[in-house]
Amino acid sequence: MKYLILLLASLTSLVACKSNDLPEGAECGRVSIFMKPPEPQGLYPVQIDRIDDRAVVKSGAYVLEPGVYLVKTYEIITDPRLKLPGRDRGTSKRIEIKVEANKRYHVAAKFIPEKRYSKRNEYWEPVVWQVTDEPCGS
Repeated sequence: MKYLILLLASLTSLVACKSNDLPEGAECGRVSIFMKPPEPQGLYPVQIDRIDDRAVVKSGAYVLEPGVYLVKTYEIITDPRLKLPGRDRGTSKRIEIKVEANKRYHVAAKFIPEKRYSKRNEYWEPVVWQVTDEPCGS
């Protein structure tokens, strides 16, 4: 049963990556949370649940046509200096990303330790921490 659940989760992730129904040969880019950001630089993982107010299936990468997108993120900051209780966390933030063809945009949460006691969700912001070249068809 455990293996069946893992298989279904893997297939769901693969489908999410290709769920945009882009025409064959269309240009595309990717918004990605797959690669672990460098924590020593104050960067932590995020989850994405909406792109342009459309709900998305949880995935490591989202294939998109070139254009500007508003991406809704949630931080997964594990820094021990962040001692906010769970009820004061979990607020989403949005980041605008201009997706170009054949590029992958790696998104992370930038921890701002000076604002870690703020109750207005100022202790982090979503950032694109790396852009890499990647052909659309790969």
